[in-house]
Amino acid sequence: MRALVKNPFVDIVTHPEDLQYPLDFKTLAAFAKERASYLNATIPRSSTTRVPPERMVELLDACKRAGLQSRGGFRAHALGEVGLDESVRPLLETVGFPAELIVNKTAESAFALWRNAER
Repeated sequence: MRALVKNPFVDIVTHPEDLQYPLDFKTLAAFAKERASYLNATIPRSSTTRVPPERMVELLDACKRAGLQSRGGFRAHALGEVGLDESVRPLLETVGFPAELIVNKTAESAFALWRNAER
């Protein structure tokens, strides 16, 4: 939250689910929503720190309840990877996460995020 306050160029908090940093997702999601920021609620394809599914569900649920647009699915490192969410889809369904809150569900929506950030 301090990064969002102190640096006007920070608008996405990446990997808040990291086990090294225990966070209150409800507080963070509400704060990010107030500041028109986003949380990167993605699951890394490979990671030395495995995130328990329950932790991702908690993060996604907090974002949903706050009405916070979030990046969902996997990080896209190439245009063809945008919107790939097969492995995270069960977690999104568990939470009932609305598709309209996923900012990177298509290439068009992902680029719209960056166009809006430039304003």
